[in-house]
Amino acid sequence: MYPSLPFIKPPTMFIGHFGLSFAAKKVAPNVSLATLFIATQFVDLL
Repeated sequence: MYPSLPFIKPPTMFIGHFGLSFAAKKVAPNVSLATLFIATQFVDLL
């Protein structure tokens, strides 16, 4: 279904990272959700 290119990830991984951001928001409510979204996407760039 998806090409086997190393830089293309299935949508479930994309959604999973945002789910982690929502879970982190519960733990650290003072951090903005946008910052958590950027942080989870930054890990992919590494």
